[in-house]
Amino acid sequence: MACHTRSNSFNSRSHPIVQEVHEHLCRLRSSEATSTSSSSISHELSGLQDLHGSVDRLLQLPLTQQALAQEQNEK
Repeated sequence: MACHTRSNSFNSRSHPIVQEVHEHLCRLRSSEATSTSSSSISHELSGLQDLHGSVDRLLQLPLTQQALAQEQNEK
């Protein structure tokens, strides 16, 4: 399963963490079609944990913080 998504809020030369988040999402999406054995569920939970860590690091980036602050000020 190919995973092709792109965010309009980031330029084409994305930060490595953005690529990491994208890869985690693609892996999770591709694992949706697999069996629901306890090992696959454990693997998916581990993938979710990795995704959470990547998103957390993404949210802590100065550019992300700046964009969030700007968005908040516009509201």
